[in-house]
Amino acid sequence: MTSEPLDIAQLLQVLTSLILVLGVIFAAAWFFRRYGRMGSVAHDRLRVLAGISVGQRERILIVQAGEVQMLLGVAPGRVQTLHVFEEPVIDPQAEAEARAQGFGAVLKNELKKKVET
Repeated sequence: MTSEPLDIAQLLQVLTSLILVLGVIFAAAWFFRRYGRMGSVAHDRLRVLAGISVGQRERILIVQAGEVQMLLGVAPGRVQTLHVFEEPVIDPQAEAEARAQGFGAVLKNELKKKVET
């Protein structure tokens, strides 16, 4: 048995197949990253607005459930409601707009507010 060297046509076919498979993998990863939360109904109604760590494994979170905002204490094996706010303390729309603007624009706006006061 002698092994025949690959000719150019076979090499191009292998490379084309490899590129096609990698393209399908990257396209699927992009699709699932962009549209992966389609089945999550609770995503719009329940979200963590802010949080801070108060220990190695303890956190305090502001969570919005529907129209209600709550302050929660979270520790391993325990979640406790610390306060339910009468009025929203964080506007999720303003937070989303600030994130969309980028850090530079937010910093510029905050500096303008400081100068005006």
